[in-house]
This record gives sequence, C-alpha cells and structure tokens, in this order.
Amino acid sequence: MDCREAQSLIVPFVKGELDRNKAKAFFSHIDSCPNCRDDLEVYYVLLIGLKQLDDDTSGSLDLHGQFEKNLNDARSEVMKKQLGIVEKWIIVIVLFLLLVFLLWKGKEEYDLYESEQIEVNQSK
Repeated sequence: MDCREAQSLIVPFVKGELDRNKAKAFFSHIDSCPNCRDDLEVYYVLLIGLKQLDDDTSGSLDLHGQFEKNLNDARSEVMKKQLGIVEKWIIVIVLFLLLVFLLWKGKEEYDLYESEQIEVNQSK
C-alpha cells in the first residue's frame, strides 16, 4: 500500500468502515510510515474532537490518548478475526485427518472381517 491509498482510507478507518483485509494493509502501512500515521492522528482528532464538541460530551478531551486506544483496539479486533479464521482452518484439517483415520481403520476392520468369512467358508 502506498501513501496515496493509505490516505484515502483514513476517513473510512476513523468511521470504522474498513474491511479486515484493507484494515490489515492500512495498519501495516501506518506502522511503517510516520507521515501517514501523523495524518491519521490529525484526521482522528479533527473528526472525533468535533463530534465530541457537537455532542457536548463532558469528560476527557485527551484526543491523543483516545486515538492511541482506538488504534490499538481496532488492530486487536482485526487480529482476533484473523486468529478466528486460522482456528477454523485448523479445525477443518483436524476433522479431515480424523475422517481419513476412521476410514482407514474401517477398511482394516472390513478386510479382517472379509478374510474371516473366507476362512469360515473354506472350512465348510
């Protein structure tokens, strides 16, 4: 992701409108580009600060602290979703291996049963 694309995603990020893949690429870029991170913080402070003033919310106007918390929360959320996908794939693989094992054991049991039947038929 280049700076131009990252900057086009700043407002959607602040509004919480980025999908997981775009958010992941966005985080990767802003973690490595101090200019885009600064731009993100400026937009965040402007958009959220103005919203808080419009809403007349009392309390802290520590917008830098809120920005850092929001950024970390959003990054954690993206990582949780990523881990959820990995966990699902692990479960699918384990279930597949279990199915293969059960089919193999079933075939082994069937072959044993069939050979016993042949022996019984030959002894008659």
